[in-house]
Amino acid sequence: MIKLDSIKNQAVEIALELRGHDLLEQALLLEAQIDLLDKSESLLEALREIEGLCHVKAFGDLYLESFEGWDWPSKVSKLGQTCKKYSLKISKNT
Repeated sequence: MIKLDSIKNQAVEIALELRGHDLLEQALLLEAQIDLLDKSESLLEALREIEGLCHVKAFGDLYLESFEGWDWPSKVSKLGQTCKKYSLKISKNT
């Protein structure tokens, strides 16, 4: 079962890595959505925004410029997939 805390933890870890690589604009985009995860009225939209940020054309391609190895795209992809699953779960329950 997917937990919202797990999504937040993954997102915070990615935001910290972005900051660590001086990708402040991208970190701020993600952090803004992380803050919205705590508000029930914006939860679904925040999950969808994070999923979009994790798309290969957004954060996924950053490893080509700033990150070495395959850890980064795997981490970003995992967060995007987790957000998608959680948002589908919420949508089914409403």
